[in-house]
Amino acid sequence: MSYMGSSSNVSSSSKAMDLSFKNILCKCRCKAAIKISESDRNPNKLYYTCMGLSGKQCNFFQWVHPCNSGEHANKHMETSYEEPPRDHIANLNQVELANRLSQLETTLVVMKSKFEDMRSTMKLMFLSLIVIVFALLFGNKNLNM
Repeated sequence: MSYMGSSSNVSSSSKAMDLSFKNILCKCRCKAAIKISESDRNPNKLYYTCMGLSGKQCNFFQWVHPCNSGEHANKHMETSYEEPPRDHIANLNQVELANRLSQLETTLVVMKSKFEDMRSTMKLMFLSLIVIVFALLFGNKNLNM
């Protein structure tokens, strides 16, 4: 069972205590669902998990800790993981792209070399076939003469 919303309040009739929970984003930047643990080790404990709205799940997991007051009720959604700075991501992507380009260029050189080897082999096979055909055709005529 999951509960979603900008904040949730739980109050007990015997105690006038409000518990607030804030929404967070998982690693794939989707709103994390709040679920109830049914394990023997942590029965009835709330936890955040990825809902997989982007088509895949990022296996995000974090225990829910209620806020003491409604201080987070009107705040924007927060991310629970450390997000690297955008320029770092851009630099990382450029480095990854440069590495990938280098790998592709190396693969291209290897494939060109293999293609040339195969081409040379095919030429030799074709010439060998021509020699065999001529030997068979003209070898029989020389025997008959």
